[in-house]
Amino acid sequence: MVYRCPILRFRSQAGESLQLTSISIGNAAGDVHLSRGTARDVAFVLSCPGKHEEQAGHPAAGNTGNNLQRLLEHLGPRLDLPDLVRSHVTITNAWPGVEYKGKTGRSEASDEEVQQADNIRRLADELRHVSMLIVFCGEKAKLASQLLTKINFLPDSV
Repeated sequence: MVYRCPILRFRSQAGESLQLTSISIGNAAGDVHLSRGTARDVAFVLSCPGKHEEQAGHPAAGNTGNNLQRLLEHLGPRLDLPDLVRSHVTITNAWPGVEYKGKTGRSEASDEEVQQADNIRRLADELRHVSMLIVFCGEKAKLASQLLTKINFLPDSV
């Protein structure tokens, strides 16, 4: 099963509208664009890591991490994965580079960068193990999903 969403929106328990626009999770090597989940069932493909992830030295810093946790709490039971937590899911980005205005003068990679063959191969390699659900969030992730579909990477069973 593959879901593509320009912006992931949901409501908190208090009824407030929340939206998840970018998340990036790192690994022990400090790579803030990717975290391989231990359960290998679910993956999120987002846009690119930003300033907060870079400053905190870990992925999904601040509000993004809180919003992701809330989303997983709602998603887990719907997937029959009641103990779904951040460490269980793979989180990667359509573009691996850290982007924010103070560093790169922009907050997103260009379409051309996302479409580069090496970048799409990287993304396919990072998602190869996912068995149940891949969620693409944001315009750059949507673009990447279209290219992955074009090269027949996204299997019917996911």
